[in-house]
Amino acid sequence: MNYLEIANHYLLFIFAGAIILFIFIQTFWFMKKAWKQALSLGVSRDTLINTVKTSISISILPSIPIVLALFVLVPVLGLPTPWLRLSVIGSAPFEMLAADMGAKAVGAESLGGAGFDGTAFAAALLLMTIGGSLPLLLCVLFNKHISSTYEKFKARDANWMQVLSGASLMALIATLMIEYLGHGIIAALTVLTSCIFALLISVLGQKEHLSWLKNFSLALSIIFGMISAIFYTSIFS
Repeated sequence: MNYLEIANHYLLFIFAGAIILFIFIQTFWFMKKAWKQALSLGVSRDTLINTVKTSISISILPSIPIVLALFVLVPVLGLPTPWLRLSVIGSAPFEMLAADMGAKAVGAESLGGAGFDGTAFAAALLLMTIGGSLPLLLCVLFNKHISSTYEKFKARDANWMQVLSGASLMALIATLMIEYLGHGIIAALTVLTSCIFALLISVLGQKEHLSWLKNFSLALSIIFGMISAIFYTSIFS
């Protein structure tokens, strides 16, 4: 049996749909409670409607990278699991990274690459699930202590904490990137081109009339990276 028959099994659609439906119900229940509370506090109905409209509009742009990630994951992992992961708790970069690491851990070349079979599919899903669930437990147990420690150091030197946070993020990104730089000239050039393009968007986004570009940074970098990969493949292969 092809593993995609399991990945797209109707039972997985039922499980994923039930969880997503529960999230929708929970979300609308909280919205209803918040709406009533706001009216009781004297907030006008027009203000609430405008707030909802603004929230919807600013939520569309950050969702573009998630949709792109869904298109990437569905052909390899089927529809139910990526649909569930990217709808509830997962993030686009994490899900793709975790699935790729899980596949490689059992001998597959990469996510969807040579050797990706039912075992690799199960390993990918297992790593995605554990990786996405563990931070929730860690937040419950340690978030208060970590936050209080962070605030203490921030009170001493806020500028240094900002530099340290930025450096930590860059170190994490560099760690994730370095593997792909060693996958040949096409992969290396694609990564570097995407980084340069993301930097360009960041610089342009500093200008007031182009500040909207910041919301598209990840999505545009992914799209431009895909285009550059096609271009480099046509040259070097």
